[in-house]
Amino acid sequence: MPLDILLVAVSQRGTSSRRRTLRTLAATCDTEGELVRRAAASGRPLLAKIDPYGDLVLTSSEVDQLVAELRSVDGAASGAAARIVDEVVGLAERCAVDATTELHLIGD
Repeated sequence: MPLDILLVAVSQRGTSSRRRTLRTLAATCDTEGELVRRAAASGRPLLAKIDPYGDLVLTSSEVDQLVAELRSVDGAASGAAARIVDEVVGLAERCAVDATTELHLIGD
């Protein structure tokens, strides 16, 4: 169940969604499915929305909740689990400070 996590810069001229362009700023991949497993077992509302087969797009105003939920379930993380959680938290924190970015979690 790999999950790609992308920090994306969004630019849009006007109101038409056809003028919306995305540029990847940074990325990581949950190749082992650690984030997906932790999210499914967490019981947290935003983490429960992570779908290993679908996509989830979070705006800069939503990622603070993601960071809080990841930190609340990160207590026993080690190895690959700790690495992916740290990387996602890092991307989410970058997203939180820039309203022109989004965090894309892209399932298989």
